[in-house]
Amino acid sequence: MSVSQRGGQLGGGQPAVEHIVHLHERDYVDGLVHLARQAGAGDPEMLGNQLALLCEGASALSTSLNDPAPWAGARAAAEALISMWLPLPEPRR
Repeated sequence: MSVSQRGGQLGGGQPAVEHIVHLHERDYVDGLVHLARQAGAGDPEMLGNQLALLCEGASALSTSLNDPAPWAGARAAAEALISMWLPLPEPRR
């Protein structure tokens, strides 16, 4: 996506709209970080930001290609990240 295309998503130079979009995106990332922290991730900031990046990328590519396939790749990558950052469950006794 070009900078000018991204600018359209951000409100096309309208500061009030850009601010709302920024707050929405920040809340989204913060929510993922919070979930990662609750799940016990070794680095919840990193995991939350990585998951947000995957979702944003899958959304953009899926939209650009008019194809839902990027979401399958994002899901597989998210599963790998989650398994990397979360502690292993305690063995059952």
